[in-house]
Amino acid sequence: MKSPIFLPILLALSGLFSNPLFASYCPVNGGISGSSYINNIMIKGLSNPTGNNGGYADFTGLSATLTRGETVNFAMSAPTGLNYHCWIDWNGDMDFNDAGEFYQYGAHNGYYPFTVNVPLDAHLGQTRVRFMTCYLYVTDPCFTGSFAGEVEDYSINIACASTGNTASEWVESFKVQTGGPTYTNGNNGGYSDNSMSNPGPVQVYAGHSFDMTFNPGFTAAPRPENWRIWLDKDDDHLFETDEILLKKTNTVASVSLTAKVPTDLGAHRMRVNMRFNGNGAPAACGTGFDGETEDFLIEIVPSPCGGIPNLNGTVQSPTSIMLHAPAVPFASTYYFRFRPVGSTTWALKTSANPVALITGLTSGIEYECETRVKCPFGLTDWVLGSTFTLSAASGALPCTPPGNGATTNITSAGAKIWWQFVQNTMSYQVRYGTVGGSSWTQINANPANKTLTGLLPSQEYEFQVSAKCSPTSYSDWSSSFLFTTLPLAKPGSRSDETGTETETEEQTRFLENENGLSVSPNPVGDFLKIKIADEPEITEIAIFDLSGKQVKTFGAENQSEIQTAGLPPGLYLLRVGTAAGGVLTQKFLKD
Repeated sequence: MKSPIFLPILLALSGLFSNPLFASYCPVNGGISGSSYINNIMIKGLSNPTGNNGGYADFTGLSATLTRGETVNFAMSAPTGLNYHCWIDWNGDMDFNDAGEFYQYGAHNGYYPFTVNVPLDAHLGQTRVRFMTCYLYVTDPCFTGSFAGEVEDYSINIACASTGNTASEWVESFKVQTGGPTYTNGNNGGYSDNSMSNPGPVQVYAGHSFDMTFNPGFTAAPRPENWRIWLDKDDDHLFETDEILLKKTNTVASVSLTAKVPTDLGAHRMRVNMRFNGNGAPAACGTGFDGETEDFLIEIVPSPCGGIPNLNGTVQSPTSIMLHAPAVPFASTYYFRFRPVGSTTWALKTSANPVALITGLTSGIEYECETRVKCPFGLTDWVLGSTFTLSAASGALPCTPPGNGATTNITSAGAKIWWQFVQNTMSYQVRYGTVGGSSWTQINANPANKTLTGLLPSQEYEFQVSAKCSPTSYSDWSSSFLFTTLPLAKPGSRSDETGTETETEEQTRFLENENGLSVSPNPVGDFLKIKIADEPEITEIAIFDLSGKQVKTFGAENQSEIQTAGLPPGLYLLRVGTAAGGVLTQKFLKD
């Protein structure tokens, strides 16, 4: 997911293309490569096995980031004995003619490593490196004569150093995003690069907000610190005033940043500088201050919040329809608008959910509808849905009574009841009572489960469920589903907080049938654990809904735990195939 840029040990790979920023660099005649070509180039962590490119190759789309004052490992290789040459435009004036920009390494055969010291006054930002192999001793980077060899051009990014003195204070720990883990890296001697690990690249959505919290560490008593945070949005390797995300002065406490994510997609460097208040205002570059600098990689990706496809409607009556669409991540409001086909005036309906009941329509008229959502970055475009026509005979579509009732978490005073989810249902009604009793207790429920309390011990109960199809219509009541509460707790029994006896640990953890297949937990959340008596070799695991449709399948490698995230609430059937040809099944509930 990462496209790293501008970090002291990070490489930016953006494809092989000619960079227009270097249009004024002198051209060079391609050599006669034959067997005298450049085989591989290495700049810091960037390794490019180039092979024979016919005398010249422009690899300025590949870049590595170096820091002022840093000693950097380079390497070249060729399949035959050749002279190795390298030019680096340190001052960024688009030529290789200045003192200290030419490196000549004589004749070598195969791989040859060498080191380069980045000047303290090197031009910040992007510049060019030129490599050449040839039989001649060439000092002209724009050599136009004929030679046996090859030339390749690359880009490098020059970053400024920012290292503090951590004898008294440093950045002790930080948290990325609310609810995320806290990373503790302690005293790193004045500088820490967090781009590849701890936490590595941090992905955020364009137009959303993100937050980070930083905590100082001290050798002795806390000292007042100044903080500043930048995000290099334009990737020019300069931390400018308009790129400052946070300023905080004279504080011994933690600092928190909440910022609106810009729409500049890609990976950008974020720099955090903490320095002792007595050293003045923080700066992105420099050394000798008391404190520490931390670098991060912030990757901005498109938001998943967008328009709604597949907007549909369910007729409720001759004058009403229920519009519904898939839920959109991070959407806070759904907007539905509708009008007669050919009209220029829309009517608007808003909802916090992806459904809206539209009333007051006229039968016999064709309507069109559109929808959009409110995302953290603003409103999306309108998306056209289907058209519909209501007739005088239109009525609420009948709902099917919910089926497949089940009961879990049974105690002497309560139980959790479940039933199968019914499509396009607004909510449910539940009624329950003792078997043979003369009255029902009726309650509302949504989603397809409900916890019952205040029950009597050692009593057989029944419950029935009805689905609410529209604001004024319900399905028939389902058939009765039975369960029996537990007896009162005996001395020494494990009891719940109300003092009534709970299920045993084995009842709570596993629901086991006679064929030895057990599942846990039940009801299940995002993961379901599987246990089989005698531990046979498993060849297949599959999940079916109660209509018999296979909704998930897993390979033999998933034998102890499978993922159930994404399944709608309801009752499912787990099927496990074994190498001996056996098939084991077990029902489970998805919460």
